[in-house]
Amino acid sequence: MILRQLIQVSIIAVGALGCGYRSTLPSAAPSHWCVQTHLAPALYPQASAALVFGVREALAQRGWLANCSNARVLRVQVLDVRFETEGLIAQSSAASARAMRVVVSAAADIDRSPADRELMVTESYEVASMDSPLAQEQANDIGVVTAARQAGHRLVQKLAHEPSVGTSSP
Repeated sequence: MILRQLIQVSIIAVGALGCGYRSTLPSAAPSHWCVQTHLAPALYPQASAALVFGVREALAQRGWLANCSNARVLRVQVLDVRFETEGLIAQSSAASARAMRVVVSAAADIDRSPADRELMVTESYEVASMDSPLAQEQANDIGVVTAARQAGHRLVQKLAHEPSVGTSSP
């Protein structure tokens, strides 16, 4: 069951990194955005894919997702992925650790913002303790993807409260 969920979430997240996801909006209004990864997503590839997916999903829900050729650019990146285990913090994938919580920190740069704004969020996801190391690794992976996707949604919520969104031209 956990493996099936992990595979489904991974497929969705990996698909979000591709350039093929495009909106069919005819023209970009000031609040239409294109999402790009900022810096190399190689440090946290799974979390980066899920973050991009979460941001694109939240933008699409607001009707703000557009092609990069006719929209403002929102550059996103995963800053950190931590596994908090009984008061200890592990900075690796913690495959065998009994993670109690996965914490993902992410940021977004607003392109063409007058103040060169950067939005930052931190999201966490509670992970159940599993009996086997493989099951724990799968649960941790699901936690990383879920927390990163939630971070993407929170970044768009913060973006919606920015004074320049929807008022300045792209």
